[in-house]
Amino acid sequence: METMKGVVVTAPGQVCIRDDIPKPVCGDYEALVHVKYCGFCNGTDLHIIDGTMTKEAGLGEYPTVLGHESSGVVVEVGKKVRNIKIGDHYVHINLYPEVGGGYTRTYGGMADYGLVADYEAMREDGIPEEEFPFLNPQLPHYGKFGKIPEDIDLEGAGALLSMSECLSAAKNVGVDETKKVLIYGAGPMGLGVALYCKALGAKKVVVGDLQPGRLELAKKIAKVDQVVDLSKATMKEALNGELFDIVMDIVGLTSILLEGSQFLLPFGRVCSMGVLRSNDLQMNIQALKNNTMLQMLNLPYQEYKAMDENVELIRAGKISMKDFYSHVVDRENIQEAIDLVRRKEALKVIIKVND
Repeated sequence: METMKGVVVTAPGQVCIRDDIPKPVCGDYEALVHVKYCGFCNGTDLHIIDGTMTKEAGLGEYPTVLGHESSGVVVEVGKKVRNIKIGDHYVHINLYPEVGGGYTRTYGGMADYGLVADYEAMREDGIPEEEFPFLNPQLPHYGKFGKIPEDIDLEGAGALLSMSECLSAAKNVGVDETKKVLIYGAGPMGLGVALYCKALGAKKVVVGDLQPGRLELAKKIAKVDQVVDLSKATMKEALNGELFDIVMDIVGLTSILLEGSQFLLPFGRVCSMGVLRSNDLQMNIQALKNNTMLQMLNLPYQEYKAMDENVELIRAGKISMKDFYSHVVDRENIQEAIDLVRRKEALKVIIKVND
């Protein structure tokens, strides 16, 4: 059995590089992908490392192979593959849940190799969709992958899945030219959501965060209408009675959802987009403002539909992938990447998996 390297979380708080992970073998309808880069997710990956992600949200048993924002190149195809060729570029490359050798994957993108599947050929050959590999009816957002054009930089593609999640989220909550939007959090996802809210023509976009440097990026890159430095003033003080159609929590705290609802217009919606911790899954819904709606969007939805649109925005020069990450770190230095994120010294880190 061939083996490969990967970033493994062996227990809460314990991360290492292992070289005895079974290398995946592609089936008849599958293609083997050599992973080049993988974005480090400031929310999900830290929750996996800290043990604060729930099994319902996809956490595999430890030891588990980390990473879901991978990009890479197809190097081998199965004998029944007809719509994938060697040299194609993909993002969100998969491993099977039981990786072998005692490992699981959550979600395995920081390993040397992964798999994608030719669903189109499987449909043509009459294979029922419930037999498709990597599709999980409980977590359909993590059972997919995306083919990208070869002119899209693979390093930057480590941020492309997050960018597409941001665009899809802005659309899912109904952002348009009639809406005023308040966003809690100016990390990579908050920055992205703000940028796409502006691109969709939102009437006003306000972003709050504790980090002044990130707020400067929100002004420079997303061109938001107002920022709130929450290290100096509360949101209530800064807004001075202003109300919004949409409030989005990108941080992932039920306390923000309750607070944010207080700044909604009648029948407005507060959106939970940040990943909630396993010890913060309940709240007193009676404390939500009357005549408002709570929209759960902790897990991505329709991000692959948004990916093609994002690619065209990138090609047209309207969006730059490099605006969404600040550091590139070799996989062998995974602890450096974790520390940069924890200290909030990095906007987003791209892990260089292979040359």
